[in-house]
Amino acid sequence: MRRNNPKSGFVLLMALIVLALAATCLAVAARQFCAMALRAGGEQQDLQLRWGALSCEAVCLPKAEDLVAKARVPGADPVSQTRYALTLGGTVFHLIVSDEQAKANANSLARLRGETDLPFVLQRLQAEQCKMLEVRLRPREPVQDETKPPPAYGTFDQLFAVKRASDLVGTSADKTGVANRITCWSSGPVNLLRAEKAVLREALAGVLMESDLAALDAMRRAPTPCTIGLVAAKLTLSKERAKAFRQWATDTSQCHGLWVIAQSPTRDWYRFSVISKVDQKKEPVVRTFTW
Repeated sequence: MRRNNPKSGFVLLMALIVLALAATCLAVAARQFCAMALRAGGEQQDLQLRWGALSCEAVCLPKAEDLVAKARVPGADPVSQTRYALTLGGTVFHLIVSDEQAKANANSLARLRGETDLPFVLQRLQAEQCKMLEVRLRPREPVQDETKPPPAYGTFDQLFAVKRASDLVGTSADKTGVANRITCWSSGPVNLLRAEKAVLREALAGVLMESDLAALDAMRRAPTPCTIGLVAAKLTLSKERAKAFRQWATDTSQCHGLWVIAQSPTRDWYRFSVISKVDQKKEPVVRTFTW
């Protein structure tokens, strides 16, 4: 008579347990490898975007003034920015080169119009923009120890409730955002040869009347060169207004910006760099913001 060996059932049970453990370990390892592959792909994409943006900055920022100047068409509306698109490593980069001096400086507006009136000015400057942002002023705390404290406003987040960078830039050349008219980084005076009429109206409020703005608009559209000295000579300004005009207006630009926008299948990537050179003896100062 044949008897069953009780050990054979134990061996089978152990074999099943080992197989279950092996399957579990393989599943955990597979998940870890997938996660590592996804992270590696994301890091590769971020590295590609970062180097692409740095390449664009290295080429465009030093030539920003020339790029904006070449975009102007004689007799047409003033141009304060120009757009490009290029492909690097299979990724399309959208570039916006801007003259920050042709925009209304929030710190200058605060000094000229007062902190109380500043929110209303920022609201009016958003007219005809693709999206109206909520004004939320959060100025920097004053610094007592420094002889020259930094400006009160140094980022768009200190001016507006910004949820997406696309709200600042806009979606196209015809549907621009608040960054097309407002800045925090220029030296202060507005470039009267490039700024929109709406920007000049707010940046030079109390300095130029509507009739002065109309005359200025005609002068800068003329084929002959237009300078701040020529404008001041042709406009009928009082002594006080002429002095303020020289203080708050300019015909040159020492501050330029560059938006680098990359759109990938997973997300949109925004990077803004601004270069300013207020002292010819010193190296330009570059500030960078990413979203």
